[in-house]
Formats: sequence, structure tokens, C-alpha cells
Amino acid sequence: MRNVSGLKTKYVSVKEMLGTVATWTESISSDRLVLTADATDEVGLLTIPLAIPLLNDDTVGQKYSGEAKIEKVELEYNVGTAALDAEVTAEIHSQSKAVDGVAPVVADVACTVAAGGTITATLDQDDHLITITPDVSVTLDGEKVLNMEVAFDKGATTTVAIYGARIYYKDHVA
Repeated sequence: MRNVSGLKTKYVSVKEMLGTVATWTESISSDRLVLTADATDEVGLLTIPLAIPLLNDDTVGQKYSGEAKIEKVELEYNVGTAALDAEVTAEIHSQSKAVDGVAPVVADVACTVAAGGTITATLDQDDHLITITPDVSVTLDGEKVLNMEVAFDKGATTTVAIYGARIYYKDHVA
């Protein structure tokens, strides 16, 4: 599906995400599937798979390379009960395909997190939509696995509910 900027989008359900460190629970709230981190003073980590379809064939006279560039990820979430202790941070983990007898190589890519207004707007007790943009070009191909790790620094009474994410990307033309 294309939007006005020419980017393609892929929705990522919370069923595809993995929460670690905190205790994360799936539920349905107001007819919406939610992944919620419990109220514990810790940094809850959320892993979002950046899996998108890769085009390898002639489409409308163009030859696609089987690669796609990740432009940004939007994440919808709610901070409940009390504000976060620190701003939300994120990074992308790019893992090479493992070769027999050789462990896969993982490289970290720093990201910029932005919200409407200032970054502190992502801390308060409210619904949020943030945009996470890689600081350098990140390309997905058949030889890599990409995951985004998002960190929520929660206070003792802070809960975080994840609603979903959207990946925005461009196909590479060969």
C-alpha cells in the first residue's frame, strides 16, 4: 500500500512483538489488541521485527533488487498511572545470515525518536505516537534480519501499553 510520500507501509501487530525485562501481557482493551508492561521500576524492552516483503521481479517495467530501505517506524503506545522516568530510546539490530560454523554478526544502528512537540512529550501519562528514524541508512535484504529495540524507563507505578507499529520503507530498483 502506498501513501502520498511514495513510501510503502506495513502494520506490525503486538502479536508479532516481543517484550522483555518487564512482565508483558497481551489483552484486548476497548476492542483493541494490546501488549502491556507491568508497573515495576525498570527499563522495559520491546522488540519489533522489521520484516517487510522484498520484491525480486519485474513490476511495471522496473527490476527490483530484492532490497528495501527502512525510512522510519511509527509506534503507538500509552503511558498509564504515572509518567516514564526518562525519554523513550530506540535502536535497530541488524543481524547477518548465519553461515555453517560461523555465528551471525549483529550491528547496532542508532535511531532518533521524535514526537509531536518536544521529546519530553513522550514521557507523560497519555496516548502517544512517536516516529523512530534510523540515524544512518538501513537496508533489508535476503541476507539480514532487522529488529528494532525500544526502551521504556518505567517508574514503580508506570505501565506502558503498546497498540502497534507501522514500518515505512522504499523498495530498491535494480
